[in-house]
Amino acid sequence: MDDSGRALKVKKKHEKQWLCIEGVTAIGIGMDNDSTAIIVSYSGNPDVVKRAIPQSVDRVPVVFKFSGTINTQDNHFFL
Repeated sequence: MDDSGRALKVKKKHEKQWLCIEGVTAIGIGMDNDSTAIIVSYSGNPDVVKRAIPQSVDRVPVVFKFSGTINTQDNHFFL
């Protein structure tokens, strides 16, 4: 299995659990230093998130990115 396939498998396995952690706003897949990684976006205290989620899962690195608060927009802005 290639790196992106492994990352997708790990993401699918853990994302519901990780999204329940206070401050986690999104889970995605991206690049970090030329390797595929799981990107965990968060708002608030990074220590809470980093204690709950390991920096690597099944040989896939996990990278933490501050996103700030994410708000939804009203649907009337979209056609």
